[in-house]
Amino acid sequence: MVKKLTRRDLKEIFTAIHRAELKTSGEIRVHLTEKIKGNVLDQAMRVFSKLRMHKTQARNGVLIFISIPQREFSIIGDEGIHKRVGDFFWKKTRDTM
Repeated sequence: MVKKLTRRDLKEIFTAIHRAELKTSGEIRVHLTEKIKGNVLDQAMRVFSKLRMHKTQARNGVLIFISIPQREFSIIGDEGIHKRVGDFFWKKTRDTM
């Protein structure tokens, strides 16, 4: 059984995003889902597009997509931020999470 997120959990997520955004020009969103169509990466790409995160002025949108039941996640970073941080950053972030 998957634990439901509490208000405290959500506040901690919000606080972590806020702190991260203070250190970068990136625009970060976290998307939690309990329903998924296909694999996590494909679903994350669809959500990234639907949220128009590729339309930020500096192309620096970052989506952290979490599928709660599958206990899987994907991080999507647009081309502007990827050019600044590179593959090592994304791998390190993934491993930390």
